[in-house]
Amino acid sequence: MIEIVKKKINLIIPTFVFSFIPLLTFAQGTATSVVQAVTQSIGRLIPVVIGLGLLVFLWGIIKYMTSDSSEGKAEAIKYITNGLIALLVMVAVWGFVSLVASFVFGGNGSNYTLQGR
Repeated sequence: MIEIVKKKINLIIPTFVFSFIPLLTFAQGTATSVVQAVTQSIGRLIPVVIGLGLLVFLWGIIKYMTSDSSEGKAEAIKYITNGLIALLVMVAVWGFVSLVASFVFGGNGSNYTLQGR
């Protein structure tokens, strides 16, 4: 299962990165608009990843409750642990990015505008 997720992540990340190349090569707008587009895209992606972590956590709980063998319960505990770790890491990253953005761009972290513009 984890190998499948790794393969999908290895496919998604380059696709996400390469989707911003037209913004950079055609210079559509200023640097501020490019930064805003990137931060808005990341802002939309983070809740999706948090939702996936929640689904893994809930799937582990369901597997634990429906499993009869100790092997099945051990595998379910791995899902629960991985889901919780993913949730905690993503919430921490979201908070850290918001904190850095509020220091760099000013404001409360949700409105990314350059100061003095």
